[in-house]
Amino acid sequence: MPKKIDHERRKEEILKVALEVFAKDGYDNSNLSIIAKNCGLSRATLYQYFQNKEDIYYYALKQSTEDMFQKYSEVEWTQKSHPIDGILGICDDIMTTAARNIDQIRNLIIAVSKIDQQLEDAVYRRTAKLQHLFRRLIRSGARDQLIVPCDVDLVVRQIVVLIESYCFQLTYFSESSAEAIRAVLHNELEALKTE
Repeated sequence: MPKKIDHERRKEEILKVALEVFAKDGYDNSNLSIIAKNCGLSRATLYQYFQNKEDIYYYALKQSTEDMFQKYSEVEWTQKSHPIDGILGICDDIMTTAARNIDQIRNLIIAVSKIDQQLEDAVYRRTAKLQHLFRRLIRSGARDQLIVPCDVDLVVRQIVVLIESYCFQLTYFSESSAEAIRAVLHNELEALKTE
């Protein structure tokens, strides 16, 4: 009887190995042959799951952001604290995750700059959900008079730029310069509280 393969599980296993290869060898020096070898698969088998490195990055982006957004969307519905504290919790989680996965972040930045507009658009679409969540939290906080009146779109853009700056500082400079960005984000958001 042939062995039954859980294709989604296999795809996630390939993704894990691929991200390790990208972190070790860098995006430019990695290829599907190396990834297949490290997975213990033939290249032909790997092609059943991913056609190229870009497909792996699309899948990685999709998987990681879907998990994150599921977790973050629960903040809005289960939050018993101040909306700003919820936003700060989400931002801190994103920044802490980035710090733990700095090699993957570095490779994602390289991949986005080299692959094509399509990956950049995918990143934008994924962050749009997060921005929408921030807008809802800020608007509900303003409606409940927990947040001072403000330009919601400007505040959300500022949050996103600070998170991006944090990742950039962490990737190319130092953890201390990145942590300064986190402190700025906290100060800016705490200033929006009415209490």
